[in-house]
Amino acid sequence: MSDTSVVVAWESSVGKGTDTPAQKYTVQYSLDGVKWTNATTGATGNSFTIQKLKGGNQYQVRVLATKDSTFEASDPSDVLTAEMLTLPVTVLNKTSVKDDTFQLNVTNYQTTNLTKAVVMNVVTDKFGTAEIELQNGAGSATFDGGMAVAFENGTLTFTNVPSSTQMKVQVNFALDACTTALSKALTVKTTIAPYMKPTKPNVTAVSSTSVTVEWETVYGKNSTQPAQYYTIQYSLDGVK
Repeated sequence: MSDTSVVVAWESSVGKGTDTPAQKYTVQYSLDGVKWTNATTGATGNSFTIQKLKGGNQYQVRVLATKDSTFEASDPSDVLTAEMLTLPVTVLNKTSVKDDTFQLNVTNYQTTNLTKAVVMNVVTDKFGTAEIELQNGAGSATFDGGMAVAFENGTLTFTNVPSSTQMKVQVNFALDACTTALSKALTVKTTIAPYMKPTKPNVTAVSSTSVTVEWETVYGKNSTQPAQYYTIQYSLDGVK
């Protein structure tokens, strides 16, 4: 089951007083249990996928054996209920984009679904997938590599993001057997981290022509990201 489709399965229907199975089945769906729409009148086997449903609706589904050359149509089966999730939409909060953080607002989902321990999958093209197990509509997870993501009050907050990184982000919801499609890919590019100046430098003469320079690791301002490279300079007069 997804946000727009549901798989219906049933046991074979056989004729009364015979072992001959029905050849085809009619699968129907309804929003109110009164008006029924045929998804198909020619399903074979024991399952059929109803497509092009509308996310967020609660559908009733039933099956009956289709009339053929041997049998009349059967009475319909018991009615099943399918609770469809809503495809989420993501919107970038542009003012939140920093060198190691950013936020996405997630909209168009059903709040009632978040109270049922829904799983939210956050998919990126650079860091893989993080699975957030939601409890009362909130939860967090960590990607391989250390980037973290948390969901609360409709907002996804990414932290520990490498600076100057461009990635595509998609999300979807899963509830038992029901999973939405992935949202439209959203491209996010973090800014370049401004770094603090190196501290506690130490210079040790190694020989008549060389010295060893040491310093503490430099991190970005308001960031947990360490500098990847360093420039080392020397001068005879402190000017050039």
